[in-house]
Amino acid sequence: MTIFELLEREDFDPETIEMLVQCFKAVLADLHLRIQTPSITLLVARRTIEIAKTGERDPVRLRQLVLESLQGRADQNGWHGRRAKATTNPDVAAGLLNKAADLTTKTPDASPQAPDIESPER
Repeated sequence: MTIFELLEREDFDPETIEMLVQCFKAVLADLHLRIQTPSITLLVARRTIEIAKTGERDPVRLRQLVLESLQGRADQNGWHGRRAKATTNPDVAAGLLNKAADLTTKTPDASPQAPDIESPER
């Protein structure tokens, strides 16, 4: 799924859509990823749209908020890095986003088992 497919489901005007696409591309460039997997680009696209839905229309601020939110997600999951500087190191950025993408693609166990419970004796 591309950012264009996600944007088709939203109610943004054409100028905002163009700004969101440019922001999305800029964030990917800021991350200096050697490999852009579909799960990472989808994560960045969704985050860009989520933040834009809050009303943010300043492209510089939107870009900053997307980058910070990606770092915040990594921090919440125990991957601590320097907040703003994490995206300046390509290896750090790629590692954080790969871990975040792994979380979004994990599927629950297909057949969870109920725990064995002993019945009380009467």
